[in-house]
Amino acid sequence: MSNKFENWLNNLGKIGKTKAEIRQILAGIANYAGLTTYEAIMASLTEEDMDNVEKITNEDKAKETIEELFNRRTGMTIDELVDKVQLLVFENTIYRE
Repeated sequence: MSNKFENWLNNLGKIGKTKAEIRQILAGIANYAGLTTYEAIMASLTEEDMDNVEKITNEDKAKETIEELFNRRTGMTIDELVDKVQLLVFENTIYRE
């Protein structure tokens, strides 16, 4: 991630946050990013897409199909979206200059 993020993490320790507290903060960011990512994925899929995905019996193939559809519609991978959301959450709610 960004230097800002690394600096922020280092500063948390310097101001007395325990490793457990830092893990809890990071888990909150990850959970929020996960929810936002899920919403973005669902918004990018049509009802027909979902019907077709639900017919796929192999879970890995269904996931791959969702990832391909998302990438085709948004121009980014799901991993790229997660990274972007986490950075935006961090920059807009936690790390304000």
